[in-house]
Amino acid sequence: MKVADHFNQLDEDRRRLVVRGDIKQWNQLLVETAHDVGVISNEEFAIFQNAGYMGLYGGLDVDDIHKRKKLEVGQKILDYMGSTELIANLYYYFRDCKYHLI
Repeated sequence: MKVADHFNQLDEDRRRLVVRGDIKQWNQLLVETAHDVGVISNEEFAIFQNAGYMGLYGGLDVDDIHKRKKLEVGQKILDYMGSTELIANLYYYFRDCKYHLI
């Protein structure tokens, strides 16, 4: 059985958890990559990360996404995504890290 077949047999909650775990790993690489290209402070990384969300969500920033998803302060956007939305984010993590590592 192929990995994709196994993944597709999982229910939505398990697919979401699998992809969310992958995103945690890629996020660490993205932090390191951003640091390597000069994004040093937490404020700079927040701006960098917000720009990524804006690219993925048609110009919506973190605050806009929080409002759209009706999230409370402190709730993480990634924790409230379905598997398809998480996979789209994972694609962008991979693309952005790969672009800066070339």
